[in-house]
Amino acid sequence: MAEDSMPYNYLTMKSANKREPQLVSINGKPHAVILDIDDYKRLLEKAEDAEDLKSLAQMRKRPLKFTTLEEYTAGRSRRV
Repeated sequence: MAEDSMPYNYLTMKSANKREPQLVSINGKPHAVILDIDDYKRLLEKAEDAEDLKSLAQMRKRPLKFTTLEEYTAGRSRRV
């Protein structure tokens, strides 16, 4: 069976013992990637770090606002 004519649910692992990403094709077009779990966790961590840096950059654009201890304690006593 030619690789580009394989049915949707047919998956071959040519290098199952290797830690290389495996490309899953549907109708000859790339559809998904199978990764080693450690590689996936590293990619996920990098994505989370990038998101954190983006949030930090947004926070740094806003002016800093500080609350004095007196203001904080006064606000707390009203809520209790």
